[in-house]
Amino acid sequence: GAEFNEKLPAAERLAYSIAEFCALVGVSRSFFYTLPEEQRPREVRRGGRRLIPADAARDWLGISEAA
Repeated sequence: GAEFNEKLPAAERLAYSIAEFCALVGVSRSFFYTLPEEQRPREVRRGGRRLIPADAARDWLGISEAA
């Protein structure tokens, strides 16, 4: 579950919490929440948590998976 995901290095994660995503991309959580929903990366809800899938994080940053 979440414990397994959190033990992986950031580059190997399948999904990130909002706080983890913000720390990785260098924006504050308050900045993240001021973005209109259509400008935020795709989010999923799992077990009451809001997560950003790794592919959505790469898409938001404009990074291809091969990079």
